[in-house]
Amino acid sequence: MARINEMFTRKFHRNYEVLNPDVALTVAGETASVATMAEQYAPVFFADPRLGNMRPDNLLFEAQSPATRLVFNYYLSWKDEIHPNPVMNPLYRGFRSVVYGSARDIEFVQVAVSFKSGEVRGFAFERDPSGRHDHPNPSHALVQGVRTKGEKQFTVTVAGKTHGAMNVQFDDQRLCILVATWNHIYDFYTGDGIQLADTPLKFLSDDLYKKYYMARRSRPPVAGN
Repeated sequence: MARINEMFTRKFHRNYEVLNPDVALTVAGETASVATMAEQYAPVFFADPRLGNMRPDNLLFEAQSPATRLVFNYYLSWKDEIHPNPVMNPLYRGFRSVVYGSARDIEFVQVAVSFKSGEVRGFAFERDPSGRHDHPNPSHALVQGVRTKGEKQFTVTVAGKTHGAMNVQFDDQRLCILVATWNHIYDFYTGDGIQLADTPLKFLSDDLYKKYYMARRSRPPVAGN
């Protein structure tokens, strides 16, 4: 009966375990709560100046700890997204309200941290390969970057294809990332863009996971070792 009810309401439970935000963990010899560490590693967001004045209203997070890494999934949350075609916009908003329960837009950034060193060893997000901020039908190509101990550059893949070694910008241990399109998917930050003020950081509880229909949205890669 519970499963049938979930299918009817289109709100699904999270099917993986996450850490309690109040649990204390030790990273690089420093012990703090998961929530405190989530603040320390939260990405710094910039926006393409052509995207207008809408700003996100919160940054949701969840965390996992597979083997040697502490993995944070961050979700920048916006009250809406505005289609570049004004004729399409009301239809698009209606579609989103049916599929996701509201017009709210939520896009992920994943950050993987070494328990031993505290260094960011991996990240993931989605970008549109067209490079256009106003593409009417942008693609969601998965970008993943990894590096090993002592490396400065990340080995990057885009949609599973090798993109090469890259220098990626950080502010201390915080990944810098660009909100690049009208539907708030990302790209590498290269120095252009308006820095967004830090939004309230909020734990993605089971209730919020269902409220925002997270199971129907783009999801980060499964946390690995």
